[in-house]
Amino acid sequence: MISVIIVCKGSKEFVEQCMENVVTQRFDDFEYVIIDGGSTDGTIQRIRRYEAHLSYWHTMLDCNLAHAFNWGVERSSGVWLIFLNSDDFRAGREEDRGGTRPVVLKRRAKW
Repeated sequence: MISVIIVCKGSKEFVEQCMENVVTQRFDDFEYVIIDGGSTDGTIQRIRRYEAHLSYWHTMLDCNLAHAFNWGVERSSGVWLIFLNSDDFRAGREEDRGGTRPVVLKRRAKW
């Protein structure tokens, strides 16, 4: 099993597309964990829309990004871990790639 761990805070603009990309993939041997750092911008409401697909999620303040990812690892049981940030998403659908090329993640946030 694969554990998909997403960390976020104040990500209402991006998190829904990230979650949608995870739950609509064809591979189904995964658990889905979201660690939210205490968002107050509407991110939590978007996460709740996907609650049925989540193995675990919480919203509370963390110390930093590494701390949030560590919380995700502690609440995961997969043999493999995938770490995503809330603005990551698949570049195109699997069908568009013929299912033979690796998934490419893109980041939309500007630094």
